[in-house]
Amino acid sequence: MTENVTGYLWRLEVGAATGSSLPTEALETWSQVLDIEELTPPSPTRETQEWYVLDQSASKKIIGSISFTPCQTTLTRAYGDLIQDRLEDDANNGSPQRRNFRIIASDTGAEHRFWAGYCNKFEFAAVNNQGRVTSAVEITVDGSVTITR
Repeated sequence: MTENVTGYLWRLEVGAATGSSLPTEALETWSQVLDIEELTPPSPTRETQEWYVLDQSASKKIIGSISFTPCQTTLTRAYGDLIQDRLEDDANNGSPQRRNFRIIASDTGAEHRFWAGYCNKFEFAAVNNQGRVTSAVEITVDGSVTITR
């Protein structure tokens, strides 16, 4: 039988360490990002070179290296929350802050995705006097994403 297939209880966590040499996942100090409404994990894509040769009707292809789309999330702005403040400060910093990130799924095996990257966007949505304040956050992947199941 399929386990919980909703996004309920998924979480995004950010590490405390910064720099070009980051600790392993087990040695990192993790903090949860609060009030996430939507979360899109990084996805692998491969560049493909395609060309045609004179002696065959189908194209030839070379599959390239893997690159990852950014992690994207929408959250309700929790003013005074140190982790949301850290993400906003990182996105606004003139010197990019490289950190560890991970997403932990809600399945019983606690599948998780771990990567190093940069928070390169913390953008407020339109603000009005009737709705909550939301922000779109984007985290660029620097390297690869490790999936543990």
